[in-house]
Amino acid sequence: MRRKITYIPVLLIIGLNAFSQHLRPESISLSYLGESVGHPGIKIGADFSLNSWASTKTDRKKNKEVLQKSLQLSPTMAFYFHEGYQKGIIILPEFSYSRKNEKGNSRSVGIGTGYLRTCLNQRIRLITNQ
Repeated sequence: MRRKITYIPVLLIIGLNAFSQHLRPESISLSYLGESVGHPGIKIGADFSLNSWASTKTDRKKNKEVLQKSLQLSPTMAFYFHEGYQKGIIILPEFSYSRKNEKGNSRSVGIGTGYLRTCLNQRIRLITNQ
């Protein structure tokens, strides 16, 4: 079971390296994941800009405003450890659309899906009545 868990991050890294030959991350994040010291974890993520473009909007008073729009991919991976009970790995890719005007006001909408895999830290004993 441990081998399967270690293969998942390796495959993700290889896939991102192959994909990133044409795409460089805009930002990389590393943060603490956990509610307290008793449940430590780590979270790693990156933001990739898939497409960026500018469009011009004209209002009723004939004022022109330039809008910056972009599509982003944000894959995130996390690992946590609950002492004496379980450990888990989380994979969360997210796509988002953002729009920013000349004043700096922005709007963003995203959608993502995640996968959580947990493993128990202890042996399980099955007792059956026969």
